[in-house]
Amino acid sequence: MNLPRFLAVACVILFLPLEVPAAHVDIRPYVSGGRIITGTSELNGAIVDPISDLARVFGAEFGEHDPLQPFFTDQPGFLSEAGAFPGGMGALVGFNVPTGLRYWTGSEFGSIPSGESLQISKGSQTLNVGAAATGGFYFGTLAADEGLHTHLAFELLGSDGNPVPDDGVEPTPGIWLLELTLHTNLAGVGPSDPFWILFNSGGADFEESHEAAIAWVEGNLVPEPASGLLLAIACVAFIRRRKAN
Repeated sequence: MNLPRFLAVACVILFLPLEVPAAHVDIRPYVSGGRIITGTSELNGAIVDPISDLARVFGAEFGEHDPLQPFFTDQPGFLSEAGAFPGGMGALVGFNVPTGLRYWTGSEFGSIPSGESLQISKGSQTLNVGAAATGGFYFGTLAADEGLHTHLAFELLGSDGNPVPDDGVEPTPGIWLLELTLHTNLAGVGPSDPFWILFNSGGADFEESHEAAIAWVEGNLVPEPASGLLLAIACVAFIRRRKAN
């Protein structure tokens, strides 16, 4: 049995009685063991509610909140509770892109089909991710309570370098894979392991492909859980994400 199927079955066994409400799930960076770890969290009113301590695969939908911008999203955000970065008030959090943008072929992730790129921006800072690895920039400042709440803007560009719909050069519909790592200028804190955001640019017609691609990443790029505890953590993230989507 492959890992995604095993994880799904194990989640049913472990959490069958659990009713989990739909929620918007964000990436939760926090410091543990001298490095950044990524989990999941949600915002309930003004309260940050941590969901899981370990998550490395996240889904996103272009155009979900604004049909007039079908190739734009600012989700998932980055949401950390108070004390997530001890001693970090005022420190910066940034990202790097260790591999280029990739496209789901139906069985694996391959090369960009038609010269598309993904533009990542925050304020005046902008980075285009094409077929090759690239750098990044600092995008978040830790609050006085040592937490973080910020969003990046993600726009899928056609080969003409713009996200304008119906201009004759639209990006290929489908599922896009972005690999990121996080780092900080807070002394003594190492970078995160890679994590992945899978963007759907095809709407409802590609939801099954989106789920299949997420399962592929979970089974092929994410290391297997080392213990029952990590399995339980992964199950919570798995169930929450599918409810949210």
